[in-house]
Amino acid sequence: MVSMLRSLLVGSLTAVATFTVSQYVTAPSVQTRSTNLSAASAPNFGVVPKFPWGVFVDHNASLAASVTGGVAVGGRLLTHGSHALSTRVECTTNACGSTPLAFGLVHQVLNLDSTRWANLTPNMTVYLSTSTIVLRGTNRSLDVVDLNKLPSANFSLRISAPSTATVLINVAPKISKDLDRLRATVLPVSTIPTLIWNFGNIKDLQLPPVTFIGSVLAPEANVIGSADINGDVIAENLRLSGAKAMTIHDNRDGFRGVLPQYPVTRVGVPVVATGTQPKVPLRIMAAAPKNLSIIAQGR
Repeated sequence: MVSMLRSLLVGSLTAVATFTVSQYVTAPSVQTRSTNLSAASAPNFGVVPKFPWGVFVDHNASLAASVTGGVAVGGRLLTHGSHALSTRVECTTNACGSTPLAFGLVHQVLNLDSTRWANLTPNMTVYLSTSTIVLRGTNRSLDVVDLNKLPSANFSLRISAPSTATVLINVAPKISKDLDRLRATVLPVSTIPTLIWNFGNIKDLQLPPVTFIGSVLAPEANVIGSADINGDVIAENLRLSGAKAMTIHDNRDGFRGVLPQYPVTRVGVPVVATGTQPKVPLRIMAAAPKNLSIIAQGR
């Protein structure tokens, strides 16, 4: 449980989690009241040890896929087709196992992280041609790029970065609808587990009809895909289907990169661990770079 607490890169963090109403924790068969649901219910993404769910969906998911790791779905999980979900589901509305998960809180923290990571200073070089994008990074820890322009036709993406680096691609909302023109991603094998696409503030995301290389961070998006995904998937809603069986390489084979972590300094929200969203808006406050305070207002 301690490993799941939100932490800083330079030291430990004690998060204050004072909730204003009673919380509920779902066990496999019974619902129990908890007065001590804490930041442990909001595991970190982009740290070691890894985020425990390779697929995290705040609302509903429809999957016709094989998933190699854990799945957490805050709303309704629908599996269908001859190649239905073949993983052990870690957490849904009706069964969360032994560890409670505050879906609303996790969703907000992921939104905050996505926003702050989108504001990191780019340090990669971008080369754009009529059919290719080349990204080159030299930082051994974190290489960041703001992707705000794509070729006008189908294209391939080539990535060059040190084997130790986490590669963060921040995708501008204005080009996200054209990402389905991506036909190939070429990169060192060592980079695949540390590559993440950040689709913050994007509401609808259609993944390309080829194997998508890299993890998908789209906490506000309705994500649709029809091919394999080699990475973790974080979405508002998720629908994956295709003519053949697809595999989401998550949890075991997914994102292993390390990203900057910021502390949640004050929490004063009603939190529901079963995935049912409370009627009142969720609201958390978190410390940001340069001592700014960021307020995330839920629906």
